[in-house]
Amino acid sequence: MIWAGLALAGAAGAVARWLLDQGISALAGRLLPWGVLGVNVLGCLLLGIVTGLGQDMQLLSTGFLGAFTTFSTVCVDVVRMLGESHRLRAAGYAALTLVLGVLALCLGVLCGGALTMR
Repeated sequence: MIWAGLALAGAAGAVARWLLDQGISALAGRLLPWGVLGVNVLGCLLLGIVTGLGQDMQLLSTGFLGAFTTFSTVCVDVVRMLGESHRLRAAGYAALTLVLGVLALCLGVLCGGALTMR
């Protein structure tokens, strides 16, 4: 029955991603896909915390966060920018996504580990 929980958590993650993406994009503009970037960095931070806690939280990590973050959308955005001859913007966005995602994950792992030490 775990699949039903994963499906519900995934549905919640997808809706949360869409809402947050729309909100960030409305505030930050559309020069870059800021909403997708914000969602993915937050997702990395949250997954880092879950990982740092050392808990088996499949509903949260695989279900909610799996649907919340979106690597494929990042790839589509990069290819779209390349197709519009925005090579530098595409490269910067791809690099920014990777660097901020890894840093957020590391920070999350540190925070999650600190939470378990209490």
